[in-house]
Amino acid sequence: MVRLYVDKENGVSIDQLAKLSRDLETVLDVEEVVPGSYVLEVSSPGIERKFFKPEQLANFLGEEIDVKLKQTIDKVKRVKGRLVKVEGNIFSLQTAKDCLDIDFWATEWVRLRAKF
Repeated sequence: MVRLYVDKENGVSIDQLAKLSRDLETVLDVEEVVPGSYVLEVSSPGIERKFFKPEQLANFLGEEIDVKLKQTIDKVKRVKGRLVKVEGNIFSLQTAKDCLDIDFWATEWVRLRAKF
């Protein structure tokens, strides 16, 4: 499986993803980058994007996010709130009750909340 997530400031269209997929598949086949057969998946992170590393959070200050923790904090394993600060691996989340400082690596996942 070769998986590529593509993103840019104003989003990515389906046509752009399709073209990139075709172009990348050609390069992968000609250059034989992946030995044997493979499945290529090219997509955008989507409305409820998951974050894979803490540096990605900095572009979303002020946005609402959902977090699933590996360990409970105050008997809670899932929290949601507004992202107010990012410093290294630690991000601050303003919840309905208080402001939590969370280590990105202590989470199972962190994702942007969809705006509907």
